[in-house]
Amino acid sequence: MDSDCGMAGAHIALLKNKMALDLVGVEALTSYFTSPRKMAASLQFTYRIQYVQMDFSESPVSIELAALVILDRVICCYPHLENLLAAAAARVRRYLAFSYLLEDWWVQVF
Repeated sequence: MDSDCGMAGAHIALLKNKMALDLVGVEALTSYFTSPRKMAASLQFTYRIQYVQMDFSESPVSIELAALVILDRVICCYPHLENLLAAAAARVRRYLAFSYLLEDWWVQVF
């Protein structure tokens, strides 16, 4: 499964398993919405997902509080990591999750 728009596989799985009612996908580049939108449409979830193009670390208050925030593959390489983590922590009510590329040497160490 493609991982555009953060964890497209994760947010689709949350909807399929009825663990979420609606979702907001945030990406800095609109081109990352292509695959998730196709997946959502094929599963008839289009009305349950809102896609927002923005740098989350710069405007987090425009996003409502969420029970779960997933940061997908940005921990390793985001240039302003402290700002991103602060923004994510400010918008989450319950769970803050991270994903990493398994190919990274430091992930394999753990």
